[in-house]
Amino acid sequence: MTATRHACLPLTAGLLAFSCGMAFAGDERVAASIGVGLANIGAHETVYSGDHKLSQLEWASKGVQVLRGSLDVNVGSGWSVKLEGKTGINGNGHMVDYDWLVPGADWTHRSEHDDTGLDHYYSGSVEINRMLFGDSLQKLNIGIGARYTDVKWTARGGDFVYSVNGFRDTVGTITDGLNAVSYQQKIPVLYATLNGEQTFGRFRLTGALEAGAVIRHKSDDDHWLRNLQIEDSFKLSPMFGAKAGIEYALTQNIALYLDGSFEATKFRRGNAVYSDTTTGDPTYYNDTGGGGFTTGYIGTGVRGSF
Repeated sequence: MTATRHACLPLTAGLLAFSCGMAFAGDERVAASIGVGLANIGAHETVYSGDHKLSQLEWASKGVQVLRGSLDVNVGSGWSVKLEGKTGINGNGHMVDYDWLVPGADWTHRSEHDDTGLDHYYSGSVEINRMLFGDSLQKLNIGIGARYTDVKWTARGGDFVYSVNGFRDTVGTITDGLNAVSYQQKIPVLYATLNGEQTFGRFRLTGALEAGAVIRHKSDDDHWLRNLQIEDSFKLSPMFGAKAGIEYALTQNIALYLDGSFEATKFRRGNAVYSDTTTGDPTYYNDTGGGGFTTGYIGTGVRGSF
């Protein structure tokens, strides 16, 4: 994740330079912010055979350090454009893999992987908003937006309980540091948003609600010890999100802020391609894959308006 930290520096400098340039461009009003925070990120992937759930892998990272930046440009006549980006700069995690090979019974196989690393987490969005009404103290907007999230974990080592000759009769460990499973989600979202703000003296409250759909979502699942790669593609799936924040104005143009956000998606059943990585031979399955993604973030930073 170190390379990610260095990659963010040119982006941050570019945002600030662009916002300053816009400040001298004319009528537009620009606000730029940069901050740091913590995020809890979770995902699960599921395999079905008809109505029977065969397998589920649960991935989670808590307290991930996140850099966040945003740029909000008022282009006039009540219209505004907002850009926002987040990137994880450090994060570990945990993964549990369950199998239910006997319908109607409790899990038959389980492996736990405490040595799970968050390989990367990126999220970027663009919004176009139209003010419904507002004045110097309050504002309500409606808008549309698009967001793309890319998250990946790798689980190493671990302990397992398998049912080989009997129910949960085999216990063992996987060599420490050995790659067991990697999982990556690529999540494009289109959404509608209702957002607003209210000013009380030096304080400003902000909030937003989002509802939309995940489109053309794909995930990649590499089972390194089985020479197996699984590629899932999902149908249109619902997404819901919310944001809230509070600012305190230090000067007319500089403010400190505390904000938070939440996003949740449950993927509808999709198709899967199972490939043997030693031969490249694929096997196709329809309506077998499922999954979901959630993230919660809280952070603080500084916001400047020009």
